[in-house]
Amino acid sequence: MDNNIKIQIKRGKEAFESFINEEDLNLVAQKYNISLNILVKDMKTYINRILDPKPSEQKLATYDEIKRKKRQNALKEIKTFYQNNNEEIDPKILIEKAAFDAFITTDKNPSAIVDLALKQGLEPEAVRNNAFKHSKRVDQYKPTEEEIAIFNAVNISRKESYQKERIDFTYLDKLLNLESTLVNDYLEIVINEELSPSMVLNKIDLYIKYFKEETENIKKLTLIKAHLKSNYNYIVNERRNRSKNKLSNQEEEHFREITGKILEEYLIDNSVTIKSLLLKYDLTENVFNNNLKIFSTGFPKEQILYKEYINLLEEEKNNIAEYIKTIYHYLNNGIEKNDQIDNFNILDYYRIIGLKPEILLDKAWKNISDELYTRSQLTRVSHFFATVSKNNYVYTEEELLNQHVSYNDQIITNIDIKIKIIKYLKKLNIPLSSSAYFAATEEYLKGQLNLNPLSLE
Repeated sequence: MDNNIKIQIKRGKEAFESFINEEDLNLVAQKYNISLNILVKDMKTYINRILDPKPSEQKLATYDEIKRKKRQNALKEIKTFYQNNNEEIDPKILIEKAAFDAFITTDKNPSAIVDLALKQGLEPEAVRNNAFKHSKRVDQYKPTEEEIAIFNAVNISRKESYQKERIDFTYLDKLLNLESTLVNDYLEIVINEELSPSMVLNKIDLYIKYFKEETENIKKLTLIKAHLKSNYNYIVNERRNRSKNKLSNQEEEHFREITGKILEEYLIDNSVTIKSLLLKYDLTENVFNNNLKIFSTGFPKEQILYKEYINLLEEEKNNIAEYIKTIYHYLNNGIEKNDQIDNFNILDYYRIIGLKPEILLDKAWKNISDELYTRSQLTRVSHFFATVSKNNYVYTEEELLNQHVSYNDQIITNIDIKIKIIKYLKKLNIPLSSSAYFAATEEYLKGQLNLNPLSLE
């Protein structure tokens, strides 16, 4: 495991333990000298792990319960405030306004969004989404022009800060700290590093863009950039020549071990993609493919993994083809529900297939062949998912209970029915999104959705 990942997991685990013990996460952030934003991301990384070290089911349940209580308390606190001021406002509006108010202060308090997320028991991204929703309001609760101006300015600044945070500029230190005046010495650094020459030039451009105040560094990097561009072909060719027998036996053994882990995980759960596993284990596609060839004639265990993987790919290719043709048929001809033909929706997809749409499409585009399904069929299916995902939001259960969906002037007001609809979605492992909830509600109002207790067990 990469050392940086180990550090992230260590910090994330400590943050997780502090959270379920209802301790202040700021103390953990201060201990590691990092921002609260980064610490919460580390905690999320730890929570989402499927391999050890990972949190126990019991502790995850405690985590979810604490978040649920925080959401309830935040809603109750807001309701109480406005009731005391003799105002009756939809709680959803108040939640979104609180997020908006936090967002426009992030230039002075960078952790404002994370602070509010921790207080309300939400994910930071959900808080940001709420802030954006409030910024779009046009009714009497809409922000003032001055607030919108601040919001837009903060949003632009946030995007730039995000870019600066996510780009690792430490590589450029080697170039900046080199005291030599010989061009070849700079070229040697680029030739011998893993980062490609084009990525080095890209990092230099981004550094110049984001750190305008670093005039001396920019002056030096501008000169280095000119040398790299004029010697670009030489760098590429030299890197290629030197890399031919570069891997040590230890590195080769390590990469073979990682390839084996990727194959084992994929064989256990092929609802993920190889691409996501390569990112998880920080392995390039070229190295993975080269190791696959080695596995085909390698150790007995490697040969078994290879054969099972190839067989699974073939089976998966045929399954994906059937899925695409099935969805395409229903999109064009409708699907029968209660002896009536109705439009195919996202619920039908999950009921029939269950794979995450992005996983299905990733695998489908890789396996496209006229013998299996046509490009026009796959494009039609892709368009369906793109339409569903447009303006689609992921909600908490509490947020969904405050949603009002109508069909033919009918609307569900019974809270028990709404809870049953949510249970139905969770039973099928369907994300609690606006598109899924609206589709389920419409089906219920049409008499197509069975919500009796047995169907929810």
